[in-house]
Amino acid sequence: MKNVTNANRTVEQELGRFEKIISAFEKYIENQIGEIKQQSQLQTEEQKLMRGDGFQEAMRKQEEMQTTLNLITHNFNKVQEDSQDRASLVREELKAVEGALTQQL
Repeated sequence: MKNVTNANRTVEQELGRFEKIISAFEKYIENQIGEIKQQSQLQTEEQKLMRGDGFQEAMRKQEEMQTTLNLITHNFNKVQEDSQDRASLVREELKAVEGALTQQL
């Protein structure tokens, strides 16, 4: 019983650490997205001011940055889904071990 309690604590601690890591990734990606948006806006405005005929070029660069931003967002969502799936699997395994141990007792 003591081993199960220790195992439960360890799994809960690891899940807590894992959730903190995911949270840190979320904050980091949100900051990166915000910075990219700011850079995109600044570059677009600079291009407009510097030369009127370069507006198309600025728009092209902005579209490239938007594509990159979409890719980062997609990758972030994938990491988040994978981490949630992994946490669910760990919880299910822990419940199964706990159930088996309860039956043995």
